[in-house]
Amino acid sequence: MATQSLLFVPDISGFTKFVTQTELSHSRHIISELLSVIINQNELDLNISEIEGDAVLFYRNGVPPTFNEIFEQSKKMFLSFHSYLKSIEHNNVCQCGACTSVTNLTLKFISHYGVLEEVAIDKFNKLIGSDVILVHRLLKNSIPSHEYILLTENYLNNQSDNIDLIDKEIKLQTNIEEINNFGKINSKYISLTDLKSSLPPPTKSEILKLKGKVGKLSIDIKTTLINVHSIISNVDHKKNWIKGLNKIKNSNKINRVNNVHTCEFSNMKMDVTTLSNNVCENEITFSEEGYISDKIIIIFEYVLTDIDNRTNVELRFYSKGDTNKNLFDRIKFKIILTMLMNMMKSNLKRLKKYCEELQIQI
Repeated sequence: MATQSLLFVPDISGFTKFVTQTELSHSRHIISELLSVIINQNELDLNISEIEGDAVLFYRNGVPPTFNEIFEQSKKMFLSFHSYLKSIEHNNVCQCGACTSVTNLTLKFISHYGVLEEVAIDKFNKLIGSDVILVHRLLKNSIPSHEYILLTENYLNNQSDNIDLIDKEIKLQTNIEEINNFGKINSKYISLTDLKSSLPPPTKSEILKLKGKVGKLSIDIKTTLINVHSIISNVDHKKNWIKGLNKIKNSNKINRVNNVHTCEFSNMKMDVTTLSNNVCENEITFSEEGYISDKIIIIFEYVLTDIDNRTNVELRFYSKGDTNKNLFDRIKFKIILTMLMNMMKSNLKRLKKYCEELQIQI
């Protein structure tokens, strides 16, 4: 049955270029995260018809939300979207194209009021009707921006608010599109770009103070700095170069600062937290915290340096926790540290072999 309904579409701009010109696995996962951020900010009780790759088709039957409700809803989604992008940029570890170019993505909104019909297909409601087609056509328009709310004339005409007063306060700009089979479509839009300046900087990761260096190892690997970094910082690669690692429990598809995974060995379990990733010219420093017990916490700091088309890997160990409480704790700590040092000396050789054989091209 045909119903008067709001159609509301948040659309991520730059999606096609982002997916086709960057690493597919990470770009798809990032887009999925961003769409979840948008959906989680739905405060108008909007229904989801479908998720369309880079956009969400929301709808709500009956009297449309007010202009102020649509404006505030769009602002909330927009600011949450860009706050999440800032968080990814700040906590980024991976140096692939998707993870380093994510801040180029933008978000726009289309708001239209028209007639649609719901058709049940399996467990979903498919929306059909000319107004649904029109909304999708309006996603490609002549507005000289990628960050805005577009409000069609039909939506604005169904508002009880004084649009002239709103126009003066918010600076609505006029837009006209010539669309095949629809003719001239009048609309107004509001730029959202300036809202980004109100976002606070992302919260810095709190790295606990180190107690002191307790060891250092080094090895040269005949491959690029980025290749070595992509292997060391990728949790899933660990099983290929860390000896005796039986199982990795990891719920994170992309490694970022503060992510936690668990490495299980036959005689030990270690919870590992990604602490930092600092990128400089010809050098990347990546660090992790390995939690074995309250009294045994080790920081693994990998300093990767590009030297004449090869990579020097210097692994530094730092201790944390109370290891000097009694003689038993000191002996236990030394035994575990010696075991880790011997294990990592062997693992660095395995890392060298794995990197040189794999020759990953990022």
